[in-house]
Amino acid sequence: MHLASNHEPSKIALPAHAAEPICFGVCAGFFMPAQDAAPPSGTAVLIVSPWGFEDVCLRKFHRQLADELAARGVPSLRFDFPGAGNSLDAPRDISELETWLNAITQATQALKTRSGCEKIILAGHGLGATLAAKALPRLPDGVTGLALLAPVYSGRLWARETGLWWKIIATDLGISGTQPEDGSLTIAGLTLAPETTKDIKATKLTADMIPADKSVIFACRPGRENDTVFAEEMRAAGCNVASIAFKGHEALIANPLVQKIPNDVITEIADKIRKAAPVEKPQKTPSVPAAAALTTGGFTETGLRFGKNNRLTGILCEPVGPRTGATVIIHSTSYERSTGWARSTVEAARKLAAEGIATFRFDSTNVADSAPLPEASPRVLYTDLQVADLKSAVSTLEERNMGPFVLSGRCSGSYASFQLALTDSRVAGLVLVNNIIFVRDPTKELVEDVTKVARPLEEYSARARDPETLKRILRGEVDIPAAARNMLRSVAKRVASKITPFLGSLAAENRHNARIAAAFNMLAQRDLPLTLIYADNDVGLEQLQLTFGNQVVDNPPAANVRFRLVSDADHNMTPAHANAAVVEEISRLAHSLAVPRK
Repeated sequence: MHLASNHEPSKIALPAHAAEPICFGVCAGFFMPAQDAAPPSGTAVLIVSPWGFEDVCLRKFHRQLADELAARGVPSLRFDFPGAGNSLDAPRDISELETWLNAITQATQALKTRSGCEKIILAGHGLGATLAAKALPRLPDGVTGLALLAPVYSGRLWARETGLWWKIIATDLGISGTQPEDGSLTIAGLTLAPETTKDIKATKLTADMIPADKSVIFACRPGRENDTVFAEEMRAAGCNVASIAFKGHEALIANPLVQKIPNDVITEIADKIRKAAPVEKPQKTPSVPAAAALTTGGFTETGLRFGKNNRLTGILCEPVGPRTGATVIIHSTSYERSTGWARSTVEAARKLAAEGIATFRFDSTNVADSAPLPEASPRVLYTDLQVADLKSAVSTLEERNMGPFVLSGRCSGSYASFQLALTDSRVAGLVLVNNIIFVRDPTKELVEDVTKVARPLEEYSARARDPETLKRILRGEVDIPAAARNMLRSVAKRVASKITPFLGSLAAENRHNARIAAAFNMLAQRDLPLTLIYADNDVGLEQLQLTFGNQVVDNPPAANVRFRLVSDADHNMTPAHANAAVVEEISRLAHSLAVPRK
């Protein structure tokens, strides 16, 4: 079977394992030590991420940069800001921007402690680069340089561009992309408070913020005049600036599903950093923490590495009090990190912990923070490898005596969950969200990019009536031929659904539908509870109707199947009420499978 994808094989140095989960203060992060065979370095790199959808897109880029640095003998740390990713929420008594700057200070000290290095280079991307420069005056001695990658010069302009970016993304999702009226800033379901938005809008990056004694590696985006001007301004101020061309930047931050990682840029950045980091042994003995755990009054989250050679990473979220239901394993979707779209998986895990339910979220092979396999394709969606990773997660938790297990996931994550349930008796229940594929069709090309899947005709009709669609067409932002092909596919499927029932096994579609029905029947014979959640206009629901009939929601294919439709939601379940519905169904099933605990 051919698997269409934009993820090409990487030339990046492959690590033997995933980075080590660590925590400091309220922040969670990943420490990547230097490879033993590499020349030693007394300099370590702190990778400062941006915020929002850009951070989602850059997870793999930063992991690969850390891998390349490790291969050159340079350890690194990357972390989530308070209120973002796997970190705890920011304290409410000070501004969020202030907590971010404090986090950079804490991360610098944590990196020194863990690596034994006294010299630090800050590598920031986008808003992260600006915050790294802004944090310099408060950092301890030992910061010798900066790697500024596509920095933000004006926080006000950044906020405006973020709002426009969200409008484009939301239009593709078929939901509203308007900004809140309270002055907050939102993108992809992530929101900055009004006070934080105001503080960032007032933030600027200027050449005089960079001390002349710091070496600077500067990644200039082709065609961006302000990058060239800023590099010259730093040189004029006396800084030693090494410039590189950040080719492919726009494709990098477009979407983690279809992005193209600029491997050559990563290699060049790592080479420049290694050149700026003298060959010397770390000045102090590294301090290895016992465990990576963040604890609040309601839950404890522990970072775990698991699988062969500890190449996979995940977060175990446990209630502080007794566990009261089945353990839930949440499979990540697409090439998004395990925190989930709009940080939904993190929020779900912590809400479930408050009810006594433990959860485990993780990244699959070569997704976000989990390491790749040298012999495996970089394309992992809808493959046996994805299912094998999920099985490793079940085994890891089984060793901790945490069964029974409920598996949950959205789209490709739900596919892997469904497939494992067919063969693994340790799976006691399923909650699948907006699933499109239950069983792969060997006669058809499998496309990883769900945006290329034919959507329901009603959705195309609604978009055609939206004035914003016309504006996007006029701006050249809509691939009209691709949209036309998808509409034709949708029409063809509906026509075929009227004809194929009369063709029996002669029709390939009927043979495939029979395989799906057989899979459902297998779970029904085991009486395995299966909850299917769909946005009421989701393409996956239409696919299921083509298999089981238009009345499948009211007449499920078996008694073990439960449906829940969510209105006014998109495929990603971005709105808060949609995520609440998912959490409610997971809670219901996990509690129903509760067993006595010792």
